[in-house]
Amino acid sequence: MKIIYPELIKNRFISLSIMLMITASAAVSGIAIGCSKLEKNMDKVEKGLTYVTLCQIFLLFLVPMGIMLLNMLFTSREESCGGWRIVMTSGISSGSVHFAKIILIFAAVLIMFIPLTIGGIYFIRDLAPGPVTETVLLPLASAYICFLPMCVLMYFAAILLNGTLPVIFSGLLFIISTIFISSSDMEKYDPLCYPYILSMNNDNVLYRIAAAIGVSVLLYAAGTLIARKRIAAYI
Repeated sequence: MKIIYPELIKNRFISLSIMLMITASAAVSGIAIGCSKLEKNMDKVEKGLTYVTLCQIFLLFLVPMGIMLLNMLFTSREESCGGWRIVMTSGISSGSVHFAKIILIFAAVLIMFIPLTIGGIYFIRDLAPGPVTETVLLPLASAYICFLPMCVLMYFAAILLNGTLPVIFSGLLFIISTIFISSSDMEKYDPLCYPYILSMNNDNVLYRIAAAIGVSVLLYAAGTLIARKRIAAYI
């Protein structure tokens, strides 16, 4: 907590959270209104399809884009204010700083999930008696956990690439590849696809969550070692 609190202040996380909530809510509202205008008297099936559309847009594009931009913001701010130099020369564990930033990004993802969850409950609640927990809450909770590898991967990519254009290019490459892989037979081998897959299909949920956490730990361990050398090289 001692290392997380300074990161909260430095990165203005409260105002950032409000902005994320407003943006995600506007996206959900816009998609919902657009679908409602296309089908003025939506039946249960059409409401279900609207929820699928929400999940596709959010989990395959908006949330990954948010993760990419947050990582770019956090790492560039650390570099511009000389934070990496302070970390490397003060004896503060660089691993704990990386961990704190990843936790904040992961928390920001949770904030983006709140409007999606509310929208899902609104569209799915009439499908059958009591389906909300099984069709919305549990799948989205599983999907949220499985965003951890993407948070870790994009965070260390932002440090290693050390530039706006390379970070954006690599982030878009991750997002586009995930979209294509998620619709192929290779999706079960790519943890970056798990959030969308679990939102639609809760099969093998424990395996996918365990795999996502395991990959995240490996990425964090490798990223911390590589980032230490990279930061030392440009401070």
